[in-house]
Amino acid sequence: MALQTLPLELIESIADKIDSGADLSAFSCTSRHLNKILDPRLYAFYTRRGSDKALFFSIAEGYCSVLNKTIQSGADLNSLNEWLPGARFTTPLAFAAGTGHVEIVKLLLKHGAHPNPARWREIQQTPLSVAAGRGNYQIANILIEAGADVHTTVGVESGSLALYAAACCSDQDDNLVQLLLDKGVLDVSPQEYKGTCALESAIQCGNPSTVKLLLQAGANQVFKTSDGLTPAMLAMEVGSEDLAFLFLETGTDLEQTCDRGQGLVWYAVMHSCVNVLRYLLERGCSANYDALLQIAVTGVRAGREMTRLLLDAGACIEQQDEQGKTPLRLAFKYKDKGVMELLMERGASLRGAGLDESQYSSLVGRP
Repeated sequence: MALQTLPLELIESIADKIDSGADLSAFSCTSRHLNKILDPRLYAFYTRRGSDKALFFSIAEGYCSVLNKTIQSGADLNSLNEWLPGARFTTPLAFAAGTGHVEIVKLLLKHGAHPNPARWREIQQTPLSVAAGRGNYQIANILIEAGADVHTTVGVESGSLALYAAACCSDQDDNLVQLLLDKGVLDVSPQEYKGTCALESAIQCGNPSTVKLLLQAGANQVFKTSDGLTPAMLAMEVGSEDLAFLFLETGTDLEQTCDRGQGLVWYAVMHSCVNVLRYLLERGCSANYDALLQIAVTGVRAGREMTRLLLDAGACIEQQDEQGKTPLRLAFKYKDKGVMELLMERGASLRGAGLDESQYSSLVGRP
C-alpha cells in the first residue's frame, strides 16, 4: 500500500510515534501529500521541545511564510533566546530589528511580540535600541508607533538606550536622532545627565552633525566621562578638532582639567591638535605646564609647529621633565632635525641637554 493512500489518522498516529526531528522531517519529505500533512506537525515538534531554530532562521532570512508556520505552531515571540550558540541573548523582535527585515518586524508585532520586552535589562537592549544602532529609521518608527518606549534606560545617568545607539551610528543622516528628539527622548532626563551619554557616544564616533543636533536640543555639555574627560578633551582624544571647537566656542571654561589634573592645552599637545592649541594660547592659556615642550617634540604630528607655538607663548625652553631631560635632548633622541634647529635658533643650550656640537652637527647635517 502506498504511503499517500494511508488514512490521515494512521499517518498522524505514525508521526506521533516518531521522537526524532530528523526522522519526522525525512518522513514528511517522502511525498508532497505527506509534507502537506506533516509540515505543521514538524514545526510544532520543535516548538514543544523549546527549539527556536526555525523561528530565528525565518527572521534572519526574512522568510515570512516560515515565520507564519512557527507562529502557528505556538512559538513564544517574547522569549529570551540565544539565536546561535554563544551569541548574545535577545528577543525575536530585537533580533528582527537588527536584520532590517521590515515585514518580519510587522509580522512579529501583529502576532503579539512586545516592543518593550520585560527582561530587557538582562540583555541591555530593546528592539528600538537595536534598530537605532543599525540606523534603521523605518523600523525604529514602526516600533515607536507600536508603543516602544524611547526613554528606556539602564540608569538615569546613562540616558536613553535608543538615543545612545543612534548617536554613534555613522551610517545615517540624523533623521533617527531627530525622530527620537521629536518623541521627547530628553524630556524626562534630569539636567545633569540630559543627553550626556548620547553626546559622549557621538563624540567618540566622530559625528559632528549629531553633536550639534544634541546641543541644539538642550543636551548638557558640562559633564565628564567615566574616564574623567570633558567633552572638548574627549574630542581631542579621538582626533577631531572640529568637535573640540564645537565645545570651545560655546563659552566653555578654558581652564578646565580632567580628573588627572591635565588641562586643555595638555590634551591639544598630546593629541597633535595644532589649531586648538593656537586657539587656547591666543586666549591666554599657559604654555608652561607639565613638560608640554617635551610632549611636543616626542614624535607627535606637527611637532615643529606645536613647539613654535609653545615657545611664542612663553614656554621655558630649558624646562626639564621628571628624568631631567630638556626639550632639546628629547628632540635629539627622536632625531627630529626640524625641532632641534628651531630650539637652537631660540637659544636652547647644548650643554643643558647633555650634548656637544658634534652630536648636534651629525644630526642636522652641518659641518
